[in-house]
Amino acid sequence: MPHCNIAHERQAENIALREKKKGEFITSEDVSSLKYTNMVVEETLRMANTSGTVFRIATRDVEYKGYKFPQGWRVIPWLRYSHTNPEYFEDPLRFNPDRWNVPAKPGTYQAFGGGPRICPGNMFAKMIAAIFIHHLTVGYKWDLVNPDAKIDYLPHPKPSDLAEVTFSRL
Repeated sequence: MPHCNIAHERQAENIALREKKKGEFITSEDVSSLKYTNMVVEETLRMANTSGTVFRIATRDVEYKGYKFPQGWRVIPWLRYSHTNPEYFEDPLRFNPDRWNVPAKPGTYQAFGGGPRICPGNMFAKMIAAIFIHHLTVGYKWDLVNPDAKIDYLPHPKPSDLAEVTFSRL
């Protein structure tokens, strides 16, 4: 999906909410209704996860791809590997919020960890990101200086020009 379609859909959804609210503050229910914006947040977290690795200890003997790991083995999963694995995500290096129309396969998307160790603030963080996008969308016109900038992937994905953006107030 071209970037302009992503921007258009995100913008249309947020402008519709602003018009509905007529200057009132948005609520958590309003943020939940921003379906496409929330998919943009999920895709952003998948592509540029803030936590590169997690630390685990094997609770039992495990065999994986021909290697045997004994109980007590210290495991350091690299989250970016699963988040950009083509076995789990089609065209994984392409920013595509529409992929979140279907939930990710369990265990493949762990931007905030998983299971009993999931970050207790994960929903709050996602809501704040969606609110930020909402206000940025309805209050400013913004353009990437170089929308075709190459992406550097290590240690974390980032545009080679560091995403230079021009803003002007609407």
